[in-house]
Amino acid sequence: MEEFPNEKEVPFNNNDIAILEERRSMLKVSAIAGCIILPAIAVTGIQFLLESESKLQIQISAAIALVAFTLLLSRRDIRNLDGHIKNGKKTVIQGEITRQHNRGGTRSSNIYYLSIEQIEVRVPREIYQQYKVGDKAEFHIYKSLYNLLLYQEKWPSKGY
Repeated sequence: MEEFPNEKEVPFNNNDIAILEERRSMLKVSAIAGCIILPAIAVTGIQFLLESESKLQIQISAAIALVAFTLLLSRRDIRNLDGHIKNGKKTVIQGEITRQHNRGGTRSSNIYYLSIEQIEVRVPREIYQQYKVGDKAEFHIYKSLYNLLLYQEKWPSKGY
C-alpha cells in the first residue's frame, strides 16, 4: 500500500479493540433483530398479498429463508470483524486540514468529511464542527470498516 507522507499503519491499541468489539456486539444485536423483524414483515406482507390455502406454507418458507439469510450474512460479517481485530492495523493520518465538505440532502442525512491533502476522513457532525481549514489534526481510522474513526485529536495552533 502506498502511504502519503502524513499517513502510517500502526497496530491497534486496547481502546481501538474496545471500539471494534462494540461494533461486533452491534452486529450481533442486528442479527438477532433481523431474525425477528424480517420474518415478521415477510409473514405479514404475504398474508395481505395472498389469498390461498398454501399461504401458511409460503409464510413459513419465507420466514425460514430470511432467518437463514440473516444468520449467514451476520456470521460472515462477525467472522470478518474477528479476523480484522486479530490481525488488523489502523491508519494514523496527521497534518493540516485542507478541505471540509459534506454530502447529502438534509442536515440530518449529511455525511461530513475532513481532508488532509488527498486523504478524506469521514467524521460525525460534532467533530466536523470543531475544525476549520488550516487546523492541524491527527485521525486514527480503520479503513476496512468504511474508514471507521477510532480517535481524533486537534492539535493546538501556534498563536502569533
